[in-house]
Amino acid sequence: MISEGFTDVRQGDGWRAIMTERPLDEFIRQQTRILALFNGVRPLLSGSLDHARDRLPAMRQEIVGAMQECQIYKHARLYDPHIASGSPHRRAVQELKIGCIMLGEKYIAHYRAWDTAAVAANWHGFRLSALAIMTETRKSLGEEADAVRALDLHPVEPIGRKRLAA
Repeated sequence: MISEGFTDVRQGDGWRAIMTERPLDEFIRQQTRILALFNGVRPLLSGSLDHARDRLPAMRQEIVGAMQECQIYKHARLYDPHIASGSPHRRAVQELKIGCIMLGEKYIAHYRAWDTAAVAANWHGFRLSALAIMTETRKSLGEEADAVRALDLHPVEPIGRKRLAA
């Protein structure tokens, strides 16, 4: 599936996407979505477990899905193409990718550690842990966005299984 802002152009056995909007719109949209989901879940963490019990599991799943979607986009459109192309920013982009993977793994570990039973058994501990991971993720996303802008990274045309002739 081609993300919004891209046009699918088929060539032989591969495909590429041509940007039709500003280059970083999708990156910014995905990060903004994650932050909005954090803002939506935060009021639930201020109340009791009874108040949050019905809505919290679906909201947590939505956050994980948004983070995974964002990670896939960043790697496929920003990081991997710049690393593979020998970009002058290759080392910095590799560090961004490593940081992205580490953050994603940490968030998934938090999500798995705090399953429904664990949340019910220790609501106070979960709330503190959730606020901490959201704070860390917000900070990381902000630093990542600053780095992407500073390096002037733009999404690169993704290539299918077979590389297209230049």
